[in-house]
Amino acid sequence: MTGWIGDCLRFYWALFYWNSRKTWFRLRGAQRDDCPCQTYGDSGQAFDSRCEAVTHWHRPERFRKVCPLLVETPQGWRCSVNAESVRPFWGRAVVHGLLLIVGLYLAATVAVFAALRLAHYETSYLMVAWPPRWSELRLAQEKLYANRAQQALRNGNYAEAILSLEMVTQLNPRNYPAGLALAGLNQLAGQPTVADHIYERLLRDAPDQRRQTAQIWFRNLLARAAYPEMKGLAVLMLNEDPAERAAWLNALLFACRQTADAGYLGMVLAENGKVKLLYVAGADFAGYRDGTPFDDAVFGSRHFTDFQKIAFVSDAGPYPRAVHALDGLMPAELRVFARQELQAAKEWLAE
Repeated sequence: MTGWIGDCLRFYWALFYWNSRKTWFRLRGAQRDDCPCQTYGDSGQAFDSRCEAVTHWHRPERFRKVCPLLVETPQGWRCSVNAESVRPFWGRAVVHGLLLIVGLYLAATVAVFAALRLAHYETSYLMVAWPPRWSELRLAQEKLYANRAQQALRNGNYAEAILSLEMVTQLNPRNYPAGLALAGLNQLAGQPTVADHIYERLLRDAPDQRRQTAQIWFRNLLARAAYPEMKGLAVLMLNEDPAERAAWLNALLFACRQTADAGYLGMVLAENGKVKLLYVAGADFAGYRDGTPFDDAVFGSRHFTDFQKIAFVSDAGPYPRAVHALDGLMPAELRVFARQELQAAKEWLAE
């Protein structure tokens, strides 16, 4: 085995070394005394000169794949041509070199494929061995981490799920479901700033889902009472979501009321026109807290002419009657709807 390994190493070295020396020998004029591979003290005659190149070979016949001029005679291994006729065989070198490269490549791809399968990548051997399909390896990696995230969520390991989803979004920033899931998990993990950055990236990288992303982000902002961020998002979507423009104006109105920022609302209204307001009084609405009516009065006086339509939705009680009393006193159209008429109220505002 040792001799075979040694001859293999000598073989690939000989393909380059001896062909190079023979090429230089031919270029210098091929003088008998300068032959690089025949023993210097021999005659240089065919079938009489020994081959110096096979001196250390375990089995000299293997060298014939490098140089077919080597032949076996009763006296031993000899060169079959005169010294001045010795020449290189680059064709053999190229063929064996290519075979070596192909063999090494196949061995490497088999090893990589085995390693990927052991790591639970859903790959085929062609995905590893065929370069045009290498891009599919990235998809397989993305799917692997997505599966790990799902498994971590089932096990209640949210930290691992976040790490796996981060890998998915790094591999494919346009993986919208993974981005949404990652933003939601960061929100639950008490990292709202990270969640906001992810929503901003989704708005940019998934333009087809921009409207849905904005609505989900707004609900999360509302859940944590992030009113300044709500104002920025509402202003951003006013011109980008014409179908829900009234809803975004109402969202802006609500956020500005919560932050007592009437000046900001006035600036936006000056650019975007009047507001259509949908006011829904909850079933458990028991009246205003102390100070709230005064805040509403101040806010309403500052924006008295900024409303185009107001739909007030509530069950029977004193508040619908109070709204009816204001009808005709405000420049805006004002209508009262019962709770079961909520959809009709929305349709009226959209007219």
